Amino acid sequence: MSMNDDLGAAFNRSNNPQENNAVANVSCFELYDSPQIQQPPRSIELVQGNGKSSFDYYSYLVGGTYDPQDSKITLTFTTKNVVITGANLQPIYEAIMLHQVRTLRTANPRYAALQDDGLPMVVGIEIFVNI
Repeated sequence: MSMNDDLGAAFNRSNNPQENNAVANVSCFELYDSPQIQQPPRSIELVQGNGKSSFDYYSYLVGGTYDPQDSKITLTFTTKNVVITGANLQPIYEAIMLHQVRTLRTANPRYAALQDDGLPMVVGIEIFVNI
């Protein structure tokens, strides 16, 4: 079983191709559903709680770290750093490593306490521009 299969199982994606669209919808993020073969360069869109949205191409992603104790992902792009906070972030981190996350959006933090299903939840996205 591949990591993509693991991610699909983790997010209850259907194995029926007729039910899958180009993007698999998940509560706080969307995945690209197909491998990157002769497609335009992939990007990741970051939608913050205040409605601001930005995107960067994966080709500018230099690296990332995941801290499960602080429930935080830090991404380093060539021109900015992005800090993602939330709960159960391991699957998101793994999907970012594979360039599979298309959109990442914050959820209302007051709902984090209500979520007890083990699914990932993003409650904060902070963007710091490198000078």
